[in-house]
Amino acid sequence: MLLCDLFIAISVVARNVAAVPVDHVASHAALNNSLEGYEIVDYTWSLCPYFDHRDCRRFQGTIQQGVAAMNKINPDYGAELIARSNSSMLFQPLNNSTNVPLNSSMTIPGDYNPKSHKCGAPYTACYYQRIFQGVMYLLGLDKDHDKPHLEKKTCSRVSCSYKSAIWLCNDVSETEWKRASLTQVDLQHSEPYDIERWHWVGMAAYWIDEACKDERGIWTSGRRDFFEKWHVQVQWDETNGC
Repeated sequence: MLLCDLFIAISVVARNVAAVPVDHVASHAALNNSLEGYEIVDYTWSLCPYFDHRDCRRFQGTIQQGVAAMNKINPDYGAELIARSNSSMLFQPLNNSTNVPLNSSMTIPGDYNPKSHKCGAPYTACYYQRIFQGVMYLLGLDKDHDKPHLEKKTCSRVSCSYKSAIWLCNDVSETEWKRASLTQVDLQHSEPYDIERWHWVGMAAYWIDEACKDERGIWTSGRRDFFEKWHVQVQWDETNGC
């Protein structure tokens, strides 16, 4: 699929989507419940408008907000970020059943070390194409950007567009965090339980997007957990102007 085809598909969905198949009040409660027990923080990014570590800027928010800010400096930033996403790894055939068993061995190229996954409830359905757009941005961050980092038991909304969000969460407990910190060889260069690449985050969201989408390819939602004590959630989110 060409990039222009991708943007055409996204715009068509935006104009012709069916009515949202959820109660908005209920979906807000579902979002709060799915993040219960975690501290919610705005993600802090370091983005460089020309991908060469010059004039880099730090800010908090979603990757879409970051792209908008970088586009004001370099109008080609967003398009180049997507071009760097190695999209040839995507569009792999996946079982799109919403009842994929938790012990499924289904994998995709570039997958990490999945522990379990769940499609659908309690994660409220959101727009498949908008999640895919976020995936493309996150995969583009894999080169020349800081690796993902969250403190223990925190979650950040790293992507959100048209109320369709990708959340990244650190599942490490206080005890686990302290134990890892004591045994860390070089804390100046690495934090315990850091994720090495944005690639893993993007591909986790892509897995959910594909495996959990409905038969029409409009709606999707779910969660994917990893043995390394982090997980990704994809769900409807209308908080803070998403």
